[in-house]
Amino acid sequence: MKRVNGFAALLLSVILTLTLVSCSSSSPTVMSIGGYEVSYDMLRYFVMNYKHGYEGIAPEDFSTDEGLKEKLEENTDASLKELAAYYLLAKQYKLKLTDEQKAGIESEIENLKYSYTDDASYEADLANEYVTEEVLREILTISAYCDSLYDYMTDERNGIFKYDVDTIMGDIESGNFFSAEYVYIQYSGSDYEQKKEYANKLLEEVKGGKAMAGIFDEYKEEYEFEGEYVKLDTFTYHEQNEYFEEAVLELEENECSEILEFQKGVLIIAKRLPIDDDYVDKNFNTVIGQYLSREFFEYIEEYSDGLTVTFKNKYKDLKYWEIT
Repeated sequence: MKRVNGFAALLLSVILTLTLVSCSSSSPTVMSIGGYEVSYDMLRYFVMNYKHGYEGIAPEDFSTDEGLKEKLEENTDASLKELAAYYLLAKQYKLKLTDEQKAGIESEIENLKYSYTDDASYEADLANEYVTEEVLREILTISAYCDSLYDYMTDERNGIFKYDVDTIMGDIESGNFFSAEYVYIQYSGSDYEQKKEYANKLLEEVKGGKAMAGIFDEYKEEYEFEGEYVKLDTFTYHEQNEYFEEAVLELEENECSEILEFQKGVLIIAKRLPIDDDYVDKNFNTVIGQYLSREFFEYIEEYSDGLTVTFKNKYKDLKYWEIT
C-alpha cells in the first residue's frame, strides 16, 4: 500500500464566498494543518475511501494490522496536507476565484443533482462514497484554487518557475523525461485466466520483435476483448500512475515488462522507448507544460510535507482506523 493522490479521488464541490476562507461546515473541526481547519466529515471521507480502496484488503483488516493502521494514517494525512497546501498558498498569494470559476463549480454541483431522479437517490450515492455535500463543496473549491495557483506560479513572465530552452533540454538530457508504449487488456473475475493467456501470448510476440501496436490490433480483433494500445511520447516524474511509472523506469530502453497487474481488472504490458528528438522539437510546448507540471507538484509536495497536523483537544485521541 503506497501513498496515493487522494485529493483527485472525488471532485464534486462548490464555492460559497467571495474571499478565501475555510468553507463553513456543520461537521465539527477535528484538526488544524498550518491554519487550514479540517472537519470530521472531511477526515472521514479520506479515511473511508482508503479503507475501502485496496484490492485484497478488507476494511476490518485496518483494526488488527498495525502496519495498515500506520499506512492509513500516513495516506490520510498526506491527502489532507495537500488540501491545506493549496488553501494556504492561495491565501499567501492573495488569489481569488473568478466569476467564471465560481459559476463552473455551481454548475457542476447542480448538474450532479439533476442527474438523479430524486433527492433520496442523490443523498444515498453521496453516503455510499462516504461524502457529504459540504465536503464536496470544499474539495472542488480547493481544486479551483489549485488551478489558479498553477497558473500564477507557472506564468512565463511573473511565475516562480524560471526556464528557457536550455533549461528544458538540460532537464531532458539529465534523464528526467521518458518514453514508453503499453497495451492493456481488461478482464472480469470470470475470464481472468483466459485474458491472462491472451496477455502471455501477446507478450511473447512483442519480446520476439513484433511491433506492439500491430500485434495488439491483431489480437484484439481475433479474440474480441476490451483494451487499448497507448504510446507516451514523453512523460516525466509524477505524471503517470506511480506503479506504472516505477515499472517502466526499471526497464532499459527497448526492454519489455512482464505482465503488470497493479490495477484491478486490467492486465498491462509496457515497453520503454528512447526519447524521440523529432517529437520533442515538434511538440516543445507540450514538453514545457510537462516540465512545469512536475515542478509545480513537487513544490506542492515539499510544502505539504512541511506542514504539521494538530488535533483539537477533544479529538487528540482519535484513531483513524476506528472511524466508520
